[in-house]
Amino acid sequence: MDTLQQISEEWIPKIKSWVLSLTIEQWSIIGGSLVALILLRILIKSFRKKKPQKSIPLLELDALQIAPLGRDAFLKIRNRGESAVLSDLAIQGRNDISVKNSFAGHQIDKDKVYSILLEANGGEKFSANFSIELTYLDLEGTVRKQLLRPMLAVNN
Repeated sequence: MDTLQQISEEWIPKIKSWVLSLTIEQWSIIGGSLVALILLRILIKSFRKKKPQKSIPLLELDALQIAPLGRDAFLKIRNRGESAVLSDLAIQGRNDISVKNSFAGHQIDKDKVYSILLEANGGEKFSANFSIELTYLDLEGTVRKQLLRPMLAVNN
């Protein structure tokens, strides 16, 4: 604390006398330099290339159509974002539902619909009391998971 007080007592008068001794021309050079630095900073920011937005797929449940006998269902997934490659599909809430067609490795392009056929193997018929967890890769190779709830979009 004493060192700081000694420095302030020694340097504050020197700084005051230096500021008071500056002429108008020197003040204008200092002010102009500050304005030029601020403008240069603004120009550099405006000319920098903006980073591209990450391309993220936006998968959503387009439709779930249940067959009249209740044993099969036709699931449609729409991609409203960038392309994605399906890698896994897990049914949550029901253990007796199986996927009839292969889906792993299929690409869902932007604004396209992909259909998956499901089959109920147990004694219980289809109802919208389950969730579908999709695992997919985006264009950058990032693995993403998304949970779809068909009970919100059932079409009979």
